Amino acid sequence: MPRTAQPSRRALRPKAEYHDYYNLVFRGYIEDRNVSRKDDSKIKTFNQVCKSDDICGVFLSGIVMVDVDDGNNANIIQRILDDYGVSYLFANTTRGKHFFFYHGKWSKVLRDRSHIVAAVGLEVDYKCYSVDCSPLSKTLDDGTVQPRPLLTSPNWTGDLVDLPHFLVPVDAKEDFTKLTDCRNETFYIYILKLLRYGLDKEQTKHTIRLINNYVIPNSLSDRELNIVLRDEAFPDEDAIITFTDRNGKNAKINYKLAAERFSNKFNCCFVDDTLFYKVKDYYEPCSFDFIQRDMYDTFTSPNKRLLEEICYGISKVAPIKNASNRTCTPFKNGLYDFDKGAMVEYDKDEFFFNKIPFNYNKNAEPVKIVDDFLNGISCYKHDVGDLILEMIGYCLYPNNKLGKMFFLDGITRNGKSTLFEFISYCIGQQNISNLNIQDLAAKYDVKQLDRKLVNIGDDVPLDYIPDSSVIKKLVTGETVITEEKFKAKESMKFKGKLLFSGNGLPKFSGMGAEAIIQRFVIIPMNADFKDGKGDKDLIKKLCTPKAAEYLISLAMEAIQDVLKTGHFTDTEESKEALTEYHKDLDSVLRWMDEITPHIDGRKTSDVLRQFNVYALENGYQEISQTLLTKKLRNYGYKSDSVKIAGKSVRVYKLIN
Repeated sequence: MPRTAQPSRRALRPKAEYHDYYNLVFRGYIEDRNVSRKDDSKIKTFNQVCKSDDICGVFLSGIVMVDVDDGNNANIIQRILDDYGVSYLFANTTRGKHFFFYHGKWSKVLRDRSHIVAAVGLEVDYKCYSVDCSPLSKTLDDGTVQPRPLLTSPNWTGDLVDLPHFLVPVDAKEDFTKLTDCRNETFYIYILKLLRYGLDKEQTKHTIRLINNYVIPNSLSDRELNIVLRDEAFPDEDAIITFTDRNGKNAKINYKLAAERFSNKFNCCFVDDTLFYKVKDYYEPCSFDFIQRDMYDTFTSPNKRLLEEICYGISKVAPIKNASNRTCTPFKNGLYDFDKGAMVEYDKDEFFFNKIPFNYNKNAEPVKIVDDFLNGISCYKHDVGDLILEMIGYCLYPNNKLGKMFFLDGITRNGKSTLFEFISYCIGQQNISNLNIQDLAAKYDVKQLDRKLVNIGDDVPLDYIPDSSVIKKLVTGETVITEEKFKAKESMKFKGKLLFSGNGLPKFSGMGAEAIIQRFVIIPMNADFKDGKGDKDLIKKLCTPKAAEYLISLAMEAIQDVLKTGHFTDTEESKEALTEYHKDLDSVLRWMDEITPHIDGRKTSDVLRQFNVYALENGYQEISQTLLTKKLRNYGYKSDSVKIAGKSVRVYKLIN
């Protein structure tokens, strides 16, 4: 009788249970922990391994597992975590527990280690690499299969937190679980050790209190503990980062620890191979002079070598971050995503070069003085007022894909300078550069635009600008080559906006003038605040947080309309000004319009001579015969060869 095929033992085994939060910890799964986890092809999905006796989850990058083999110590740590409302995942083992967290800011001190004392004074093991794994199901020595699913903490919020400071490895020798005598002295010594391992003053105090309340057999009273943790018990920075040799003499500096502490103090980081440090709410390229001045206040007797060694160390230990490529603008109250049209969460590894120092509130309360000011400078013309708000909104938009720069054109005392001061206040002076349009063609000046949101050039002179190639690239965000004295050339992509003002627009020579015209948005400023019509204290009244938030709300609404339509508001005044500027910029067109010269049938050399005389008399540059011929072709003339008195000469002829 034929034998009936029996299902395999694996097929009969129930599936292991999967939880969505596994994705927070594991990048894949294996059935044999001896399999190389460096080979991604051997890492499987959960469904592929769910019926195996042995299932191991392979860690995502940035995950740390705190393995506590002692059951009593594991219970102490879990009680601390739960009492302080920490959100974490854990797994029960045969001897203790596994706790899972993100690395957070402790990446530099974490590595796979066994039998290491954590800051809280209990011995643990650490696993923190992406090739590490944790068993979710394990075959024991007696052949039984023990499930080890990840479990959520009572305070689970849906995400892990960074490794708590009291679980940071400190490699201490003290055994606090048996500490009964000399508790005060032991705590005094331990304060310095915690500080040297990167905990700050408040974290150190908190950790000592945890040890006293949860770990040592006989706790100190609150009064005794407060004496131990008084401010005078904490050493100065000089003592924290120094150590003595084996003979107890010759105090030396731990340069690596010093570099780490100063790097953390100033929030240093590398972005695009440039070292930055945090100043208030924004980042600047790192000034070691500034940090060294702080070191003078820290150390009792600093010398040049000490300062240079620590600064060199900072450049080696500072974390690397990536500049954000999202279309987002950071405001004081959060991150606004233009693509989503809403405030979004920051990515902890994301870096923004700029931050607006005021809140974005879509429904900001109206401020009368702002409305009055905008109405006044726009002469109560709504389309001009809308264009001004669109310009300001474009300054807040972190992309220059619309490829426009703005020029406020008008005579003196019409509000241009006041408007620029108000814009600078709202966007933040640290986000502003102040180059004139002529400076953008200079060899060393363009670098000042790097990582600025807006460049404001007030009262632009009417000088000729011979080369407009860099300006055109800046407006559209193309790569330009910048140079600083005594430094190598660098490439730069400017994502900011160019705003200028003056009594008349500058003149560009050459064939690039037409491209410049296409990039200009001219805003006529025809208001007149002469003869006491203006408020001398207006700028003080405008530069308030409430007024700034209101202007930002108006500007953000305006730029979102522009992004939908793809163009800025067209005003009659702007169109007329641009047409006139086109004539003014094209000296040949202006010459033909004003002089109405006789060109047809005349020698090309005679026509060139007549034009250059006009150019010199009217403030234009002389041009070559070739350029004049190219210009005249646009207006219906061509250069042709004819015979005059038996000689071949070139003349201009109308194109039929």
